[in-house]
Amino acid sequence: MKQSHNRHPFGNMCGATSLGERGQLVIPKEAREALKTKTGDQFIVFEHDGFLILIPEKIMSKMVSQVTKVLNLNKKAKK
Repeated sequence: MKQSHNRHPFGNMCGATSLGERGQLVIPKEAREALKTKTGDQFIVFEHDGFLILIPEKIMSKMVSQVTKVLNLNKKAKK
């Protein structure tokens, strides 16, 4: 039976992990499934005010592409 996410102000709590000797973190299975990630997927890593933020590269690429389209449309509209 699949566990449901525990809703928190920061998002869904999917478990806990610890830092390995070589600086590696294991992303809990529930989080990997929710993000539909697989071995070899890349993440963009941010540190912000003591928080570690991991964004799948495929999602970041889509965001950047959408922002670029909006900026280009705005540039064309101003001409």
